[in-house]
Amino acid sequence: MVKFLLAPQNIPFLVAYIIMLAFAVLTLVVGAMDNADADAEVDIDADGLDFGDHVLSYLGIGKVPFTMLLVSFAWSFGSCGYIVQFVFRSMAGMVSPWVASAIALVPALLLHGLVAKGLRQITDRDDSTAVHSDSFVGKLATVTLGETQRGKPTQAKLRDQHGQTHYVLVEPHREEDTLLPGQEVILVARQGSLYEAMPNDIDLITADLRVGNGSAEEQK
Repeated sequence: MVKFLLAPQNIPFLVAYIIMLAFAVLTLVVGAMDNADADAEVDIDADGLDFGDHVLSYLGIGKVPFTMLLVSFAWSFGSCGYIVQFVFRSMAGMVSPWVASAIALVPALLLHGLVAKGLRQITDRDDSTAVHSDSFVGKLATVTLGETQRGKPTQAKLRDQHGQTHYVLVEPHREEDTLLPGQEVILVARQGSLYEAMPNDIDLITADLRVGNGSAEEQK
């Protein structure tokens, strides 16, 4: 069994398991997901979603903390990959890691979606504290992942009036802005499951409002 697990044809799946364990340990040791993370709420509404939004929702994007999703997908991909190679080995011999990875990807995504749904149910709070996603506009959030530019959304987290933590997808409101990890931003607009954000800088926000008012007056 150990020889099978460490076989060269199974390297992608072994790496996936290593990533899963590494992030699981990191989460426990450094508290990457603090107690508030257990309060993560659904931040993608069912109304008005296009196909891409439904896919993101199924995969748990914007609904479950990113580190949880990474652990879930790594486990799903590694498990499906090992199963694929086990089946091929029992028939005619293991296939190349690239072929096995391609075959395992779709069932891995489906399995990951089911796990993400379970994680979402575990982190649910009482409906009495539920809030509508539109209420997040105007609130402060903190970018949690890599830097992002217009058209390249990233994840941010915020707290609602009940103290619950929500994870949302954000991108800069202005073309020239770049949002960095750890940066505090203000959510200024919402398009489906995506929020537009600006750096929490009163001068920038005031200037943007002046531009917007000027455009409105010109249209009149």
